[in-house]
Amino acid sequence: MQKWNLKVNGTPKEIGEKLKITFENKKGFAFNSTNDYPLKFKIRKRALVALDGNTLNRIIVKGKILKATKGKNTDMEISFGHHPLWSVVLFGHIFLGLAFIAAMILKFSNDFYFYFIGGILLLIGILVWLHGQKQFDARVSEYKQLIAAHFELRN
Repeated sequence: MQKWNLKVNGTPKEIGEKLKITFENKKGFAFNSTNDYPLKFKIRKRALVALDGNTLNRIIVKGKILKATKGKNTDMEISFGHHPLWSVVLFGHIFLGLAFIAAMILKFSNDFYFYFIGGILLLIGILVWLHGQKQFDARVSEYKQLIAAHFELRN
């Protein structure tokens, strides 16, 4: 999970409306917000096709818009996190790979293919994790650029 703190010109209500307008007009984004104090919002990409659920919807952006400090600057706290389904897929592969290897070590089977299947599943889990981290960092920077461009910030 990555966090991003920034100061934005305007009141919390104005900033919330700007974010809502920005992300509701973009195709493929879902934007949810609350009206309590502090204003909280959640942004994620909507899966338009059933099979895209795990590839496009990996990041959930959660944020708080805090009360304006002196002047017209408002503090925003934004956190970027993985979708829970992503963790299930990742740890499922790693757990199954380790289970196959443990079964071989504990002599539940003397078959070489247990090592082979366990190693492959473990390798897939590690490769999926590395690929996911790379995509996560790229998508976080995309979200940051989108938000920074909308509020005319410099990253």
